[in-house]
Amino acid sequence: MANPELQAVIDALIVDIDETTGVEESAIVFINGVNQIIAALRAQLEALAATPEQLAAIVAAGVALDAKKDELAAALAANP
Repeated sequence: MANPELQAVIDALIVDIDETTGVEESAIVFINGVNQIIAALRAQLEALAATPEQLAAIVAAGVALDAKKDELAAALAANP
């Protein structure tokens, strides 16, 4: 005979896994989308003859975002 308490724990765990997976996938999509926006912004700034300081700021934002993406990827790999 099935244990209903055990089944409730299993069901709750499955919901938690699904929610976590959704959050991880959303973060990856967001980060990749923001990188595309930063690349487009950089191209626009270059076309408008932005100063080196202005370009450096957008490049720094992209580098920081890449570092966070790498941290997220490492965390996901460490906790399959």
